[in-house]
Amino acid sequence: MMKLFLKKAKHSGMFFFFFFRAMLASFGRPNKNKIFVFGTPIHGNLGDQAIAYAEQAFLKQECNRKMIEIPSQFVEKYMGIWRWLVGRNGRVAIHGGGFVGSIWPNEDRMLRKVVSSFEGKQIIILPQTVYFDSEHSQMVDSFRDLLVSHGAVDICAREIYSFSAATKDYYFPNVKLVPDMVTYLTKNDVSIDEVANRDSVLLCLRHDREKVNRGKTLEKIEKMLAPEKLILTDTVVGHSIYPWQRRRTVSNKINEFRHARLVVTDRLHGMVFAAIAGTPCLVLSNNNYKIKGVYEWIKNNMYVRFVDEQTDNIHEIVTSLLMMTKNSYENDAVREKFGVLRELVGGNNVPKI
Repeated sequence: MMKLFLKKAKHSGMFFFFFFRAMLASFGRPNKNKIFVFGTPIHGNLGDQAIAYAEQAFLKQECNRKMIEIPSQFVEKYMGIWRWLVGRNGRVAIHGGGFVGSIWPNEDRMLRKVVSSFEGKQIIILPQTVYFDSEHSQMVDSFRDLLVSHGAVDICAREIYSFSAATKDYYFPNVKLVPDMVTYLTKNDVSIDEVANRDSVLLCLRHDREKVNRGKTLEKIEKMLAPEKLILTDTVVGHSIYPWQRRRTVSNKINEFRHARLVVTDRLHGMVFAAIAGTPCLVLSNNNYKIKGVYEWIKNNMYVRFVDEQTDNIHEIVTSLLMMTKNSYENDAVREKFGVLRELVGGNNVPKI
Protein backbone atom coordinates (compact mmCIF):
# COMPACT_ATOMS: atom_id res chain seq x y z
CA MET A 1 0.00 0.00 0.00
CA MET A 2 2.79 2.39 0.95
CA LYS A 3 4.71 1.58 -2.25
CA LEU A 4 1.62 2.39 -4.34
CA PHE A 5 1.14 5.67 -2.47
CA LEU A 6 4.78 6.66 -2.98
CA LYS A 7 4.59 5.76 -6.67
CA LYS A 8 1.51 7.93 -7.16
CA ALA A 9 3.07 10.75 -5.17
CA LYS A 10 6.22 10.61 -7.30
CA HIS A 11 4.14 10.64 -10.49
CA SER A 12 2.15 13.65 -9.32
CA GLY A 13 5.30 15.43 -8.22
CA MET A 14 6.93 14.86 -11.59
CA PHE A 15 3.83 16.12 -13.37
CA PHE A 16 3.83 19.38 -11.42
CA PHE A 17 7.54 19.79 -12.10
CA PHE A 18 7.07 19.46 -15.86
CA PHE A 19 3.90 21.57 -15.78
CA PHE A 20 5.64 24.51 -14.08
CA ARG A 21 8.66 24.01 -16.34
CA ALA A 22 6.42 24.22 -19.41
CA MET A 23 4.52 27.17 -18.00
CA LEU A 24 7.68 29.15 -17.27
CA ALA A 25 9.10 28.34 -20.71
CA SER A 26 5.93 29.57 -22.41
CA PHE A 27 5.71 32.90 -20.61
CA GLY A 28 7.49 35.96 -21.94
CA ARG A 29 7.83 34.66 -25.49
CA PRO A 30 5.95 35.63 -28.63
CA ASN A 31 3.35 32.99 -29.47
CA LYS A 32 5.04 32.30 -32.80
CA ASN A 33 8.22 31.31 -30.97
CA LYS A 34 6.64 28.48 -29.00
CA ILE A 35 5.96 24.93 -30.06
CA PHE A 36 4.62 22.33 -27.65
CA VAL A 37 5.98 18.87 -28.42
CA PHE A 38 3.87 16.10 -26.91
CA GLY A 39 5.16 12.64 -26.08
CA THR A 40 8.84 13.34 -25.38
CA PRO A 41 10.70 10.69 -23.35
CA ILE A 42 12.05 10.55 -19.84
CA HIS A 43 12.56 6.78 -20.13
CA GLY A 44 15.90 5.14 -20.85
CA ASN A 45 15.66 4.54 -24.60
CA LEU A 46 18.58 6.58 -25.93
CA GLY A 47 17.21 6.49 -29.46
CA ASP A 48 14.08 8.32 -28.31
CA GLN A 49 16.23 10.67 -26.23
CA ALA A 50 18.39 11.45 -29.25
CA ILE A 51 15.28 12.16 -31.33
CA ALA A 52 14.08 14.67 -28.72
CA TYR A 53 17.52 16.30 -28.59
CA ALA A 54 17.60 16.54 -32.38
CA GLU A 55 14.07 17.98 -32.44
CA GLN A 56 15.14 20.67 -30.01
CA ALA A 57 18.28 21.45 -32.02
CA PHE A 58 16.38 21.57 -35.31
CA LEU A 59 13.55 23.75 -34.00
CA LYS A 60 16.02 26.23 -32.54
CA GLN A 61 18.60 26.28 -35.35
CA GLU A 62 16.28 26.07 -38.35
CA CYS A 63 12.97 27.49 -37.13
CA ASN A 64 13.84 29.92 -34.29
CA ARG A 65 11.42 28.15 -31.98
CA LYS A 66 11.48 27.19 -28.32
CA MET A 67 10.51 23.56 -27.80
CA ILE A 68 8.27 23.07 -24.77
CA GLU A 69 8.19 19.40 -23.78
CA ILE A 70 5.19 17.41 -22.56
CA PRO A 71 6.52 13.94 -21.57
CA SER A 72 4.47 10.99 -22.82
CA GLN A 73 3.38 9.67 -19.42
CA PHE A 74 1.72 12.98 -18.54
CA VAL A 75 -0.15 13.56 -21.81
CA GLU A 76 -3.45 11.72 -21.52
CA LYS A 77 -4.26 12.13 -17.83
CA TYR A 78 -3.63 15.87 -17.81
CA MET A 79 -4.81 16.81 -21.30
CA GLY A 80 -7.23 19.45 -20.00
CA ILE A 81 -4.34 21.33 -18.41
CA TRP A 82 -2.22 21.09 -21.56
CA ARG A 83 -5.10 22.40 -23.67
CA TRP A 84 -5.29 25.43 -21.39
CA LEU A 85 -1.54 26.01 -21.53
CA VAL A 86 -1.34 25.74 -25.31
CA GLY A 87 -4.34 28.05 -25.69
CA ARG A 88 -5.38 29.51 -28.99
CA ASN A 89 -2.01 30.45 -30.39
CA GLY A 90 0.44 27.80 -29.21
CA ARG A 91 1.81 25.47 -31.90
CA VAL A 92 1.45 21.70 -31.42
CA ALA A 93 3.72 18.86 -32.54
CA ILE A 94 4.07 15.20 -31.57
CA HIS A 95 7.44 13.65 -30.80
CA GLY A 96 8.94 11.54 -33.59
CA GLY A 97 9.89 7.88 -33.43
CA GLY A 98 8.38 4.55 -34.37
CA PHE A 99 4.94 4.42 -32.81
CA VAL A 100 2.40 5.31 -35.50
CA GLY A 101 0.86 1.88 -35.80
CA SER A 102 0.27 -1.39 -34.04
CA ILE A 103 3.69 -2.22 -32.55
CA TRP A 104 3.56 0.19 -29.59
CA PRO A 105 -0.17 0.59 -28.77
CA ASN A 106 0.24 2.81 -25.68
CA GLU A 107 2.21 5.41 -27.62
CA ASP A 108 -0.20 5.16 -30.55
CA ARG A 109 -3.09 5.82 -28.15
CA MET A 110 -1.27 8.84 -26.73
CA LEU A 111 -0.77 10.25 -30.23
CA ARG A 112 -4.46 9.83 -31.05
CA LYS A 113 -5.39 11.58 -27.80
CA VAL A 114 -3.36 14.64 -28.82
CA VAL A 115 -4.94 14.75 -32.27
CA SER A 116 -8.49 14.42 -30.93
CA SER A 117 -7.88 17.03 -28.21
CA PHE A 118 -6.78 19.87 -30.51
CA GLU A 119 -9.54 20.00 -33.07
CA GLY A 120 -8.93 22.61 -35.75
CA LYS A 121 -5.34 23.35 -34.68
CA GLN A 122 -2.45 22.45 -36.95
CA ILE A 123 -0.58 19.43 -35.58
CA ILE A 124 2.77 18.23 -36.92
CA ILE A 125 3.64 14.59 -36.28
CA LEU A 126 7.42 14.70 -36.34
CA PRO A 127 9.25 12.02 -38.38
CA GLN A 128 7.79 8.62 -37.63
CA THR A 129 7.71 5.05 -38.83
CA VAL A 130 4.17 4.12 -39.90
CA TYR A 131 3.55 0.40 -39.52
CA PHE A 132 0.34 -1.60 -38.98
CA ASP A 133 0.46 -5.39 -39.21
CA SER A 134 -2.20 -7.20 -41.20
CA GLU A 135 -4.30 -8.04 -38.13
CA HIS A 136 -4.97 -4.38 -37.30
CA SER A 137 -6.97 -3.05 -40.25
CA GLN A 138 -9.49 -1.51 -37.83
CA MET A 139 -6.69 0.56 -36.30
CA VAL A 140 -5.82 1.84 -39.75
CA ASP A 141 -9.44 2.76 -40.51
CA SER A 142 -10.00 4.53 -37.20
CA PHE A 143 -6.76 6.51 -37.50
CA ARG A 144 -7.61 7.55 -41.06
CA ASP A 145 -11.06 8.69 -39.89
CA LEU A 146 -9.45 10.70 -37.08
CA LEU A 147 -7.04 12.41 -39.48
CA VAL A 148 -9.77 13.23 -41.98
CA SER A 149 -12.16 14.59 -39.35
CA HIS A 150 -9.42 16.75 -37.84
CA GLY A 151 -8.28 18.09 -41.21
CA ALA A 152 -5.05 19.80 -40.12
CA VAL A 153 -2.61 17.03 -39.19
CA ASP A 154 0.65 16.70 -41.11
CA ILE A 155 2.42 13.36 -40.77
CA CYS A 156 6.16 13.24 -41.40
CA ALA A 157 7.14 9.71 -42.47
CA ARG A 158 10.82 9.12 -41.74
CA GLU A 159 11.52 6.66 -44.58
CA ILE A 160 10.15 5.78 -48.00
CA TYR A 161 8.49 2.55 -46.85
CA SER A 162 6.39 4.37 -44.25
CA PHE A 163 5.60 7.10 -46.75
CA SER A 164 4.47 4.57 -49.33
CA ALA A 165 2.38 2.59 -46.85
CA ALA A 166 0.76 5.72 -45.41
CA THR A 167 -0.16 7.16 -48.80
CA LYS A 168 -0.81 4.11 -51.00
CA ASP A 169 -1.99 1.42 -48.57
CA TYR A 170 -3.62 3.37 -45.74
CA TYR A 171 -4.69 6.50 -47.68
CA PHE A 172 -3.70 8.88 -44.89
CA PRO A 173 -3.91 12.59 -45.80
CA ASN A 174 -1.09 15.16 -45.61
CA VAL A 175 1.89 12.82 -45.45
CA LYS A 176 5.38 14.23 -46.01
CA LEU A 177 8.73 12.44 -46.39
CA VAL A 178 11.25 13.74 -43.81
CA PRO A 179 14.34 11.89 -42.47
CA ASP A 180 14.63 10.57 -38.93
CA MET A 181 15.49 13.54 -36.71
CA VAL A 182 18.76 12.06 -35.39
CA THR A 183 20.25 12.06 -38.90
CA TYR A 184 20.13 15.88 -38.65
CA LEU A 185 22.76 15.95 -35.89
CA THR A 186 26.45 16.50 -36.58
CA LYS A 187 29.50 16.03 -34.40
CA ASN A 188 29.17 19.72 -33.51
CA ASP A 189 25.82 19.01 -31.85
CA VAL A 190 27.35 16.39 -29.54
CA SER A 191 30.68 16.11 -27.76
CA ILE A 192 32.89 13.77 -29.78
CA ASP A 193 36.15 12.40 -28.36
CA GLU A 194 39.39 12.28 -30.29
CA VAL A 195 40.35 8.60 -30.44
CA ALA A 196 43.80 7.22 -31.15
CA ASN A 197 43.11 3.49 -30.84
CA ARG A 198 39.89 1.56 -31.42
CA ASP A 199 40.18 -1.81 -29.74
CA SER A 200 36.81 -3.60 -29.65
CA VAL A 201 33.70 -4.68 -31.54
CA LEU A 202 30.35 -3.65 -30.08
CA LEU A 203 27.27 -5.86 -30.40
CA CYS A 204 24.18 -3.66 -29.95
CA LEU A 205 21.09 -5.83 -30.48
CA ARG A 206 17.40 -5.58 -29.68
CA HIS A 207 15.66 -7.73 -27.07
CA ASP A 208 12.13 -6.32 -27.45
CA ARG A 209 9.17 -6.95 -29.76
CA GLU A 210 11.00 -5.50 -32.77
CA LYS A 211 13.78 -8.09 -32.75
CA VAL A 212 13.86 -10.87 -35.35
CA ASN A 213 15.20 -14.41 -35.23
CA ARG A 214 18.51 -14.13 -37.04
CA GLY A 215 20.32 -17.05 -35.42
CA LYS A 216 22.27 -18.23 -38.46
CA THR A 217 23.29 -14.75 -39.62
CA LEU A 218 24.39 -13.62 -36.17
CA GLU A 219 26.18 -16.90 -35.51
CA LYS A 220 28.09 -16.46 -38.77
CA ILE A 221 29.06 -12.88 -37.86
CA GLU A 222 30.16 -13.79 -34.33
CA LYS A 223 32.29 -16.62 -35.70
CA MET A 224 34.02 -14.20 -38.08
CA LEU A 225 34.66 -11.77 -35.22
CA ALA A 226 35.86 -14.39 -32.74
CA PRO A 227 39.45 -13.04 -32.68
CA GLU A 228 38.15 -9.58 -31.79
CA LYS A 229 37.32 -8.21 -28.35
CA LEU A 230 33.51 -8.43 -28.35
CA ILE A 231 31.51 -6.18 -26.02
CA LEU A 232 27.74 -6.26 -25.55
CA THR A 233 26.02 -2.90 -25.30
CA ASP A 234 22.59 -1.40 -25.89
CA THR A 235 20.90 1.92 -26.58
CA VAL A 236 18.46 1.32 -23.72
CA VAL A 237 19.36 1.91 -20.06
CA GLY A 238 17.35 0.99 -17.00
CA HIS A 239 16.84 4.44 -15.52
CA SER A 240 15.12 7.71 -16.32
CA ILE A 241 16.84 10.39 -18.36
CA TYR A 242 15.58 13.94 -17.89
CA PRO A 243 15.83 16.72 -20.49
CA TRP A 244 18.80 18.39 -18.81
CA GLN A 245 20.71 15.05 -18.86
CA ARG A 246 19.89 14.26 -22.48
CA ARG A 247 22.81 15.78 -24.38
CA ARG A 248 25.45 14.35 -22.06
CA THR A 249 23.88 10.88 -22.02
CA VAL A 250 23.50 10.70 -25.80
CA SER A 251 27.06 12.02 -26.29
CA ASN A 252 28.42 9.37 -23.91
CA LYS A 253 26.80 6.58 -25.92
CA ILE A 254 28.05 7.97 -29.23
CA ASN A 255 31.55 8.18 -27.76
CA GLU A 256 31.28 4.56 -26.60
CA PHE A 257 30.64 3.70 -30.25
CA ARG A 258 33.50 5.96 -31.34
CA HIS A 259 36.00 3.90 -29.33
CA ALA A 260 35.05 0.70 -31.20
CA ARG A 261 36.53 -0.71 -34.42
CA LEU A 262 33.12 -1.96 -35.52
CA VAL A 263 29.50 -1.85 -34.36
CA VAL A 264 27.08 -4.67 -35.18
CA THR A 265 23.51 -3.57 -34.57
CA ASP A 266 19.86 -4.02 -35.42
CA ARG A 267 18.88 -0.84 -33.62
CA LEU A 268 18.03 2.08 -35.85
CA HIS A 269 19.75 4.62 -33.65
CA GLY A 270 22.61 2.24 -32.97
CA MET A 271 23.21 2.62 -36.71
CA VAL A 272 22.89 6.42 -36.66
CA PHE A 273 25.05 6.76 -33.52
CA ALA A 274 27.79 4.74 -35.24
CA ALA A 275 27.48 6.94 -38.33
CA ILE A 276 27.84 10.15 -36.29
CA ALA A 277 30.77 8.59 -34.40
CA GLY A 278 32.51 7.73 -37.68
CA THR A 279 32.64 4.07 -36.62
CA PRO A 280 32.21 1.27 -39.19
CA CYS A 281 28.83 -0.37 -38.70
CA LEU A 282 27.24 -3.62 -39.85
CA VAL A 283 23.47 -3.10 -39.79
CA LEU A 284 21.05 -6.03 -39.45
CA SER A 285 17.35 -5.86 -40.33
CA ASN A 286 14.60 -5.85 -37.68
CA ASN A 287 10.98 -7.02 -37.86
CA ASN A 288 9.73 -3.98 -39.79
CA TYR A 289 11.18 -1.78 -42.48
CA LYS A 290 12.24 1.22 -40.42
CA ILE A 291 15.97 0.49 -40.10
CA LYS A 292 16.32 -0.34 -43.81
CA GLY A 293 14.40 2.80 -44.71
CA VAL A 294 16.46 5.15 -42.53
CA TYR A 295 19.64 3.49 -43.82
CA GLU A 296 18.75 4.83 -47.27
CA TRP A 297 19.22 8.40 -45.97
CA ILE A 298 22.79 7.81 -44.75
CA LYS A 299 24.11 5.06 -47.02
CA ASN A 300 26.44 7.56 -48.72
CA ASN A 301 28.61 6.99 -45.63
CA MET A 302 30.31 3.87 -46.97
CA TYR A 303 31.46 2.71 -43.53
CA VAL A 304 27.80 1.89 -42.69
CA ARG A 305 26.53 -1.27 -44.44
CA PHE A 306 23.09 -2.93 -44.28
CA VAL A 307 22.75 -6.73 -44.58
CA ASP A 308 19.87 -9.18 -44.30
CA GLU A 309 19.30 -12.93 -44.60
CA GLN A 310 19.75 -12.71 -48.39
CA THR A 311 23.20 -11.09 -48.21
CA ASP A 312 25.74 -13.73 -49.21
CA ASN A 313 28.99 -11.75 -48.97
CA ILE A 314 28.89 -10.84 -45.29
CA HIS A 315 32.47 -12.03 -44.73
CA GLU A 316 33.76 -9.61 -47.36
CA ILE A 317 31.70 -6.76 -45.92
CA VAL A 318 32.94 -7.36 -42.36
CA THR A 319 36.54 -7.59 -43.55
CA SER A 320 36.30 -4.31 -45.46
CA LEU A 321 34.59 -2.54 -42.56
CA LEU A 322 37.34 -3.54 -40.14
CA MET A 323 39.89 -1.91 -42.46
CA MET A 324 38.10 1.47 -42.44
CA THR A 325 39.84 3.57 -39.81
CA LYS A 326 39.28 7.21 -40.79
CA ASN A 327 35.65 8.07 -41.34
CA SER A 328 33.61 11.24 -41.00
CA TYR A 329 29.82 11.52 -40.99
CA GLU A 330 28.57 13.33 -44.09
CA ASN A 331 24.97 14.51 -43.73
CA ASP A 332 24.76 17.68 -45.84
CA ALA A 333 22.49 15.93 -48.35
CA VAL A 334 20.15 14.53 -45.71
CA ARG A 335 19.98 17.89 -43.93
CA GLU A 336 18.60 19.43 -47.11
CA LYS A 337 15.64 17.04 -46.90
CA PHE A 338 14.50 18.71 -43.68
CA GLY A 339 13.35 21.71 -45.71
CA VAL A 340 9.88 20.14 -45.85
CA LEU A 341 9.65 20.18 -42.06
CA ARG A 342 11.05 23.71 -41.89
CA GLU A 343 8.22 24.86 -44.16
CA LEU A 344 5.62 23.09 -42.01
CA VAL A 345 6.91 24.77 -38.85
CA GLY A 346 7.25 28.13 -40.60
CA GLY A 347 10.56 29.06 -39.08
CA ASN A 348 11.39 31.87 -41.48
CA ASN A 349 8.45 33.94 -40.27
CA VAL A 350 9.34 34.32 -36.62
CA PRO A 351 11.81 36.56 -34.76
CA LYS A 352 15.01 35.20 -33.29
CA ILE A 353 14.75 33.72 -29.81
